[in-house]
Amino acid sequence: MKAFRPYVERLERMATDSLAQSDDWTSRVSSALNGEPGRELADALSLRTRRKMGAFFTGEVLAQKAVPTTKGLPRRTVFLDAACGVGDLLLAAARNLPTRNSLRATLDFWGSRLAGCDTNEEFVRASKSRLVLLARQRVRTADGIEGLDLQSVFPLIQVRDGLNAIDQFTAATWVVLNPPYGYVNAPEGCHWASGKVTAAASFFEACLRHSTTGTRITAILPDVLRSGTRYEQWRQMVTEQSAVNRIEPHGLFDRNADVDVFILDVTKQSNRGRPQKVHWLAPVNRNQTTVGDLFDVHVGPVVPHRHQQRGIRVCVPYIHARAIPSWARVRRIAERRRFTGNLFRPPFVAIRRTSSPKDTYRATGTLITGVRAVGVENHLIVCSPNDGTIKSCRQLLQQLKSQETNDWLNARIRCRHLTVSAIEQLPCGVRRHE
Repeated sequence: MKAFRPYVERLERMATDSLAQSDDWTSRVSSALNGEPGRELADALSLRTRRKMGAFFTGEVLAQKAVPTTKGLPRRTVFLDAACGVGDLLLAAARNLPTRNSLRATLDFWGSRLAGCDTNEEFVRASKSRLVLLARQRVRTADGIEGLDLQSVFPLIQVRDGLNAIDQFTAATWVVLNPPYGYVNAPEGCHWASGKVTAAASFFEACLRHSTTGTRITAILPDVLRSGTRYEQWRQMVTEQSAVNRIEPHGLFDRNADVDVFILDVTKQSNRGRPQKVHWLAPVNRNQTTVGDLFDVHVGPVVPHRHQQRGIRVCVPYIHARAIPSWARVRRIAERRRFTGNLFRPPFVAIRRTSSPKDTYRATGTLITGVRAVGVENHLIVCSPNDGTIKSCRQLLQQLKSQETNDWLNARIRCRHLTVSAIEQLPCGVRRHE
């Protein structure tokens, strides 16, 4: 992280600068506390490197949304960020702490209430400097800044692996967290998933496991944990071990990270056996007819790299996401492939699974007609009408193209792949008969 070090050194000089009341200094502090470290890191490291490292900072707006200023905070509150980065969430936490009658007294008090971990030394140094800057901004004095040792302030913010900081979790009463989002192997003995999982899922589980009963945990997590079918057992694990206080979709983390996130706020509880009923998604109106009431919904079964064509004589019409035009009717399918699995008989609507909240349409469809059964790639969702009519398919296409569908799906699922359950639960605008 040598490329980021010059910026960290500038932060440290600014934090200990005794000429602190100039307009220029005040302006530079404001920038340092609001998004500047992220911009500096983007200048220092390529996007590819930052994605590989998972180095995307929370920023002031999202941090304060996750950890807003709270009245009536318990006097003995100790905050812990086990993956603190440059300290955005710790800054939001510090805004909940009172100041003392001097800068040194404020730093000593905050230093006993703010704990953090990161494996990157430059990030830890930046966190400490920024917290000193916030303290100076709030206390509005430079008295006591001369001779300040930035290495000794905030002794609970340390260069270490947060998941091994058991002593930090034991002392904390409020854990704040923006964990890494990259993919890792599921932990050994994991009961809620296997294979590759988002690191955020296992990181959050470890925080739950290490925290003591009654600890509050507020995390910024990828939306796939809230809405993805694969993480249903992870969500069940969370509700079994904690009381859920808040689930709040946020939207895009930032344009470079290109992942939608939500805020999860829970209180650790001992296992109660019977989990609480939690609405991770918007509740479904049971009086509303849904796509699942009118259509049989499936993911296409053809996985091109897995289903080899050698030695198979059966050749069928075949569609995949790149071969069919959006919002059109396809009567003749020119492409063929060998496949002996499940086929779909037209008419049906094929919906692209790859989907982003920033797309013009969340659920882009194509009407497939004809007489021969069709093989469908697994990047498409197939909606076969229960009444077998083209009319029902056309009505579904019209609905998929509406803003109401965009809004509903954006509230229901903000990860990058639509699921069968999301399409099945999509309201059709018709009330069920009682």
